[in-house]
Amino acid sequence: GKSGYIVWDAESPNVASLTEIPIHVKVSRGDTVLTNAFSGYFPPEMIVGTIQKSEIPKGETFQQIWVDLAVDFNKLHYVEVVKNFLKEEQKQLELEYYNAENN
Repeated sequence: GKSGYIVWDAESPNVASLTEIPIHVKVSRGDTVLTNAFSGYFPPEMIVGTIQKSEIPKGETFQQIWVDLAVDFNKLHYVEVVKNFLKEEQKQLELEYYNAENN
């Protein structure tokens, strides 16, 4: 898989944009979008949604991708707040690993 960022543009509560996916990465309607552990904010392998459509804007190096979110935010009544108490340690370890791999 390839990593990107989910951005909600506030136009629809059920659709978000998936950004930073290069144009050479093949995506298809219905592909599942999952969280990963890289951000330190979310547990990995949680379903975010499915790809609704994608376009390659002329002259761009990244695709424009729309994701149907798995959760209907209009119907939420209770949510859980997740706090990663080891986030700073995780970031430091990731940085050390990255530096070791690239030196």
